[in-house]
Amino acid sequence: MQKGHSKLYFYGEESEGENIEITENIKFTLLKNIKSIPNKPIQPLNNSTTEIEKKIYEYHLINSIKDKEKYKEIISNIKFITTGRSHILLITNDNELYTGGYNAYYQCGIGDEYNDIEFHSNSSSAFILTKINYLRKLMMMDKKKKDDDYNEMMDDNLFEITKAACGWVHSVIVVNDRYLFGCGHNYFNQTGLEISNQFITFQFIENNLFKRKEDRITHIDCGTFFTVIVVNNISIFGCGSATTSNFGLQNHSSGTNIVGYQHVCDMPNHILKVACGYDHTVILLVDHSIYVTGKLEEGKQVGTFKKLQNNIIGDDIGVLKYNYKTFIKNNNTLYLLKGDNETKELYVHSNRLFKIATTNTMVMAHDDNFIYYVNRFSGNNTRMNVTGIHQDNNYAITQINGGYTHCYVVLKYKCHDYFFKRLLECLFTLENNTFKDISIKVNDIIY
Repeated sequence: MQKGHSKLYFYGEESEGENIEITENIKFTLLKNIKSIPNKPIQPLNNSTTEIEKKIYEYHLINSIKDKEKYKEIISNIKFITTGRSHILLITNDNELYTGGYNAYYQCGIGDEYNDIEFHSNSSSAFILTKINYLRKLMMMDKKKKDDDYNEMMDDNLFEITKAACGWVHSVIVVNDRYLFGCGHNYFNQTGLEISNQFITFQFIENNLFKRKEDRITHIDCGTFFTVIVVNNISIFGCGSATTSNFGLQNHSSGTNIVGYQHVCDMPNHILKVACGYDHTVILLVDHSIYVTGKLEEGKQVGTFKKLQNNIIGDDIGVLKYNYKTFIKNNNTLYLLKGDNETKELYVHSNRLFKIATTNTMVMAHDDNFIYYVNRFSGNNTRMNVTGIHQDNNYAITQINGGYTHCYVVLKYKCHDYFFKRLLECLFTLENNTFKDISIKVNDIIY
């Protein structure tokens, strides 16, 4: 993906507060302006400053993006985003990490300079991002690692932020699909760091995820106070709050928290997607089977990962963030999971390639141009509303990520990479995952 090929839209609250206000006619705003915030000067060095603190002084520079052209360059160069309750991490194609939002528990990873980074304003269509400059240079400074690991981490040509996930007030990022870093609230040990505390900047997370050097992290997601990681598309690991077997483990010997990433189980087939909610985790496999664990809708609790029965299958899943509701997409129909063995049909889409996205209160079915949504689910309300995002057919919605007070939509230019990806999605949805009858599927990706 080349620079200049992404756009960012926003809907939500202007500051940290209660749940996002959802109406029947929501409107996403294109974020294209910039508003500056004051910088707090870093304290001068002295004779007692440690080597690590010197590196923080050198690289941990909290620079709000004030230049409009620089801001436009960042927004048009998005690789992916992830959001927590009220904070956001934005990663560019140049592997630069930017952050904004609520930082009371240091979940933004920028230190204690700000409790709240102003990061959007509906009135002026503004968006504040703070660049985290210290990450690349600090990642191995205080860790004794093998030379080859150290060299890989410090080599700019090998450095890549490949994944990231946010919980209620914690953040975890993955570098090179192998190295983990966490920050923020860790009193449930939800980042994977073994010390119960708050971490004001991203810290390297020691772990025992890998048995071989070629092993890689393939999936990550965060629940409210826990984190789930998948290695090699098969092996599930988790840490943090396990009060209701949130991720398939429950610690009966030392309280309710799992300290450090612990192996949960291996799935019988490759994992396609992981979705974590308030106290539960949902896993979608490539054979379309679905496994659940934790506290589900209507008070149903599952102690370990359980395969959904009654022929409940899907090709996409989603959960309300920091909530209990679970959604399943199968072909062109969206369902609400009731307990662990029943579904309720919510919506039938004209395009079976639509995807699921969620905030804390809203489930969305989106195609390239439109978002169809149900909000709050009050009473028997399951009526889908629709909102248009853009009129430019050269762009398509590629990601929606929302938390408690905000929702972001990423659009990317329909380049050849995009069409190839959509072709692969088409092929994957073929019955029995075969490549037969490809000719009748081509129309699904022609615009």
